[in-house]
Amino acid sequence: MSYYYNENDIEAALKIEDKIIELEYKPEHLASRAMLYESLENRSKAYDDYNRIIELTECDLEYFIKILQYEFENKMYEKVIENSHKLIACDKKNESIVLDGLYTSLFFCNDIANGNFFLNKKLELNPDNFNPYYIKAIILLKDEQYERALNYLDLALKAKDINKENITSVNLLKLGCYLLKEDYDRFVDCWKIANIKSLNDNLNFIFLENYNAEKVKINLEFNRNEGIINSTIIVPTKVFILLKEKYGLIIN
Repeated sequence: MSYYYNENDIEAALKIEDKIIELEYKPEHLASRAMLYESLENRSKAYDDYNRIIELTECDLEYFIKILQYEFENKMYEKVIENSHKLIACDKKNESIVLDGLYTSLFFCNDIANGNFFLNKKLELNPDNFNPYYIKAIILLKDEQYERALNYLDLALKAKDINKENITSVNLLKLGCYLLKEDYDRFVDCWKIANIKSLNDNLNFIFLENYNAEKVKINLEFNRNEGIINSTIIVPTKVFILLKEKYGLIIN
């Protein structure tokens, strides 16, 4: 098999590996075949073999991780949750490894309570990546815990993996927070400091003017089909008028 692999004849190598597996159904042979499938970019076949390996070994961390990566990338969120719990059952130490995929999958499955539970576990580890802090801020905003949401947004700005798009998202969420708590002075300050040109800078975070609305509201959607979080801030027309008349702020 190695000869054909080295000669880049992957199909021939696969046929030999199939025969080997028929004779000896062992994890190492399944792993070799999965590697060949990966070489052909046939990740679904590789995924099937990774699952066969787990059936034989039960708690092989390396292949569990490959399974979870495939499931998350393909939006198989129920399977991510199921297999994350299996991996944690193998060894409690594995929990920290799967937390990001687990809490995100729970949110996409609309299990907000358990998603928040595992998100809090992630935050207890003081992560240096952006998403946990930003997602926590969104959840707090929905729960009307505005100052706590702002604190988490400040932490998100310190993340090592933050980029320009993330910074824009944080600034827009801060603006939404100030509108929700009717703190227009801080809204104007944030608008000027962040040099915001428009409220339409992020397709996943929308400010929607509503003539009939009485108060600012937020709608939150975990869109599992797209794998994104959609947030909509509904702003009464009278608020835009107030910002223009009192602060001279004209918002596009």
